[in-house]
Amino acid sequence: MILNGRYVNDVGGGISQFATTMFNAVFFGGLQDVQHTPHSFYISRYPAGRESTVSYPKPDFRWRNDSPYGVLVDTSYTDTSITVTFWSTKRYHIESKSSGRYAVTPFTSKTDSSPDCIPMPGAEGFKIDVWRIFKQNGRTVRTQKFHTTYLPEPRITCQG
Repeated sequence: MILNGRYVNDVGGGISQFATTMFNAVFFGGLQDVQHTPHSFYISRYPAGRESTVSYPKPDFRWRNDSPYGVLVDTSYTDTSITVTFWSTKRYHIESKSSGRYAVTPFTSKTDSSPDCIPMPGAEGFKIDVWRIFKQNGRTVRTQKFHTTYLPEPRITCQG
């Protein structure tokens, strides 16, 4: 878990993978994103600017079926994957477009001798914009912009 700019051991491994998979199902299903929170650091296994995290008591991920049709949510998993499938009447063809990374911020390096230190490799922070493009009959009927700022992840070297 990321807490106060550092990795810490906590319960919840895999929950962000599910939240991100569900967020992308909502994104490409053309449904309403009510609340989502990207990770504070970029995590390379997720699509930049198109991911979500959850924790208790917050942040949370919420979405709403704003269509006039019911939506059946089907989930499945294996040892190496998570799948979320929505079954409903299709309203839109959704496309995604991303900007390049911009406002790149270098990371700092720190040494930590505490007994609960977790090393961190360090990664640049950046900003990115993602657009969700709603199409009907080949025509764009709406676009929605998602802006994400990723903080630089410090390089932490543990000593002791």
